[in-house]
Amino acid sequence: MTSYRRMIQILTQVLLFCGVLGVTVLLLFPAIVAFGTSFKPMGEIFTQTPTIFPHEPTLAAYKKIFCMPEFPRFLLNSFIISGLTALIVIIAALLAAYTLTFTRFPGKKFIRQMILMTYMFPAVTLVIPLYFFAHRLDLLDSYQILIFADLSFALPIAVWLMAGYFEKFPLELVKAARVDGCNPLQIIRHIIIPVMKPGITAAGIFSFILAWSEYLFSLTLTLTDESRTISAGMHYCLMGNYRTDYGLLTAASTIIVIPVVILFALLQKFIVGGLTEGSLK
Repeated sequence: MTSYRRMIQILTQVLLFCGVLGVTVLLLFPAIVAFGTSFKPMGEIFTQTPTIFPHEPTLAAYKKIFCMPEFPRFLLNSFIISGLTALIVIIAALLAAYTLTFTRFPGKKFIRQMILMTYMFPAVTLVIPLYFFAHRLDLLDSYQILIFADLSFALPIAVWLMAGYFEKFPLELVKAARVDGCNPLQIIRHIIIPVMKPGITAAGIFSFILAWSEYLFSLTLTLTDESRTISAGMHYCLMGNYRTDYGLLTAASTIIVIPVVILFALLQKFIVGGLTEGSLK
């Protein structure tokens, strides 16, 4: 009977592993195809018998991308907007989560629920109001409006993530700091931040990735190459009305993904730890 149960357990683990492996391959398949296409010459992209990987790999698409005069500007814009968005989210979410967790005031629960509700609005429903808002304030084609648009989606979920982490934070440490005369900013700086590095890192990386991969607002709220991000910029440069160079497009997509992959590789422990500790009950 014991050997029979062990066989059932082994069989279950094998089936679970095969299922997870199958789902992983299915999710990664489009990315693998795009990566392989970026190294194909034009003749191999349009064939009757398509292949995943090229028979004669070439770096021609990558050379053309890096020779585009607009490409460095698009990359710089994306780094500036994503970095500032992540920085603002970390600061604002820390202050908001601290207030929602350790401060008593009327309507706190309602405000917390409303913060999460703002994340439920689809981005497409906010494009037209944001466009008129930016037009009236003369903010079209600027970093400010793109950062504001990214904050509207990154900040709510970051506040909830950090608030969930704060709920597990030892309240005695906060009370002891208050007794010693620390104000809220000093408590956050000297007590909470050193302990909450995984949660802060997770919120910051989440905000950076959201701003880095944002496409709709950048496409709608920018008018020139001076403020376009990499995703919208590649759309304008590589997708024509009558012809699209899929080699260049997949090469650009691969380059866009590289910073995100590097961030995950370097900060994986902090991200997993922050998301786990900050998960809501």
